[in-house]
Amino acid sequence: MISIVIAAHNVEDYLGPTMASVLQQSLRELALVVVLDRCTDGSKAVAESFADDPRVRLIEAEAGGVSAARNIGLAAVKSPYVLFLDGDDLLAEDALEAFLRAFRVNPEAVAVVGGHSKIDEAGRLIDGETAADRPAFGPTDALGQLLARNAIVNGGAIAIRTAAARTAGGFDAAIRIAEDWDFWCRLALFSDFATLGNRPVLLYRQRRRSAFSQHGLASADLDSKAIDKVFNLPAVKARIAPGQRARLQRNAAIDYFWATARAALYGGNKKRFAQLLLIGLWRFPDSLLKGFLVRFLWRKGLGRLGLVR
Repeated sequence: MISIVIAAHNVEDYLGPTMASVLQQSLRELALVVVLDRCTDGSKAVAESFADDPRVRLIEAEAGGVSAARNIGLAAVKSPYVLFLDGDDLLAEDALEAFLRAFRVNPEAVAVVGGHSKIDEAGRLIDGETAADRPAFGPTDALGQLLARNAIVNGGAIAIRTAAARTAGGFDAAIRIAEDWDFWCRLALFSDFATLGNRPVLLYRQRRRSAFSQHGLASADLDSKAIDKVFNLPAVKARIAPGQRARLQRNAAIDYFWATARAALYGGNKKRFAQLLLIGLWRFPDSLLKGFLVRFLWRKGLGRLGLVR
C-alpha cells in the first residue's frame, strides 16, 4: 500500500536504525526503496544487511543530490502512496498505519501530514522540541499555511499519493535548499492535505553536520531559489492577490533566513550565527515582531552563545 523512499548519502552511522524503523512498522505491507547516492562510507554495507527482507530494494545511483535521488526512488515506486524519509530520521512505530487510515477517511486529500519530535545525534528527545510543543498542521488551506511558513519539517512527516507526486513533477533538482517546501507547495495546488494534528509520526534528528547546516554556513544561500520560484508560479499568482503575495514572500524570506541562522548554530559555528544574527536584525527588523524569533533567541541562541543560562 505504501512505499518509503530513502535517499542515502554517507549516513552509515544512522541508516541502520532508520531502515529498522521502517521494517518494524505495525503495518507490514510496505516497500522500502533505498537510493544509495555516491556513498563513499559504509552506507552500502549497512543497507545490504537488510537486503534479505523481500520488501527492500536497493538502488545504486550517481544522482548528485538528494532531490535527484528521491526522484529516482519515486520512479521505482509501485504503491499508491509514498513517503520520503531522510536516512538519519526515524518513523514512529505506527506512523504508516496512521497515514493510511487518514487517507481512507479523506479520499480527496493528496497528502497527509503528521507531527514530529526532534532528537539529538544520540537519539535523545530534545527538550522543548516535541510535537506537542509546536502548532499542528491545519486541515484547511494547505497552500496558505505553506506560503506563510515551511510547516512540514521534511518528507518523513508527510505521506503523498504517488500519482500526485509524479504529476507535480517530483523534487526540483536545481534547488539545493527548501526543495521539499517547493514540492509541498506544488502538491497543495491540487487539493488540501489531511492532518494527523500533533500526533508524532517522525523523530527528526538534529545533526551538527546535516546537509542544511552545512549549506546554511554559506553567504550565497541567504536567499532561496525556492522562494522566488514558488511565488512566481502562475497558479500561486492566480490565487493570491499581489499585496498579500508580497507580504507572504517577505515572511518566507524571513523564515528561511532564520532557518539558515539556526543551522549555523546547530552546526556548532557560533561566530557565523552571531554574524547572521546581526545581519538578520538589520535586514529583517520586522522579525522582532514575530514571537518565534524572540523565543528562539532566548531559549536557544543566546544560551548557546553563553550569554544566558
